[in-house]
Amino acid sequence: MEFPWQEIASAANLLASLSVFSGIIVYKLEKSDTAIYNVQRAIIKFRANVQALDRDFRTELFSEMAASTIYADSLSSIYPKILSELNNSIKEYQSLSRKKQDAFLKTASVKLIKLIGAIPTSVSTPLVLRTEDRIEELIKESLPFTPHFAGLERVATTVYHLYFQLLNKYRAICLDLKNWEVVFKNIICNEVVLDNVEELKYTLCIHLAALQNTIAAEHDQADIDIVVKIVNLICNAYLSKSTHELKKLRKSKVSLLPFESSDTYVAQFTEAQKAFREVLSRDEENAYSNYVKEFEMNNQ
Repeated sequence: MEFPWQEIASAANLLASLSVFSGIIVYKLEKSDTAIYNVQRAIIKFRANVQALDRDFRTELFSEMAASTIYADSLSSIYPKILSELNNSIKEYQSLSRKKQDAFLKTASVKLIKLIGAIPTSVSTPLVLRTEDRIEELIKESLPFTPHFAGLERVATTVYHLYFQLLNKYRAICLDLKNWEVVFKNIICNEVVLDNVEELKYTLCIHLAALQNTIAAEHDQADIDIVVKIVNLICNAYLSKSTHELKKLRKSKVSLLPFESSDTYVAQFTEAQKAFREVLSRDEENAYSNYVKEFEMNNQ
């Protein structure tokens, strides 16, 4: 009996071809799934990083920024004069009647400001650069969204610019002598004579950081809260999608206007909303719109 060698060879070749073909398909599927998993991990990381900025950014930054300003070498020579004048002011303040104390505070703080003259902007530059790097690391480098998820990328970039603006604002608080006037008034009101220059520096740091926190809490916390809500809403909406749905969303192209740093944050969030129509439910989109409107009202 003759074996059908040709038929056997053909069948073997067919099986081998199918095996290679199926291997390619599996590889492509696994590669595609891996890319989606990487995006999901990045979304989780982005959400966590924005929450961390909200929680830690000001607390860490303000004390460091106050210290980098007050302990700068360029200011060290004036502290003995400030210490002497400040202690004299505290003693005189204690001896005055309550009616005269308010007027004295203004005069005394102006004298102390004149001793400083001006604060060089360079004193906090290294810290600002380091903080800029931190913001960039936390937000920009954790986002493999572009160009697949245009809305997410737009929101991330908007958050990035917002924190840069806040960084410059908080830095300006340390450099503005009007704020130092408030600090000196508060120290005089405490009526505690300072023993030496180191105690003076420490006291200035505490009061300057506290003033930054007060200004930030009054003017910026509401905006930061809304930004965190927007990020949570968008990230949770993406993370609720199956890998199959995310693959479809990656293929969809939404044309967004180029980001201009001079544009308002409201305009950026509104522009990003175009890309979210395929992602958000009606209720989620309404919530998103309400957050943006609230943000706009806070900044009118």
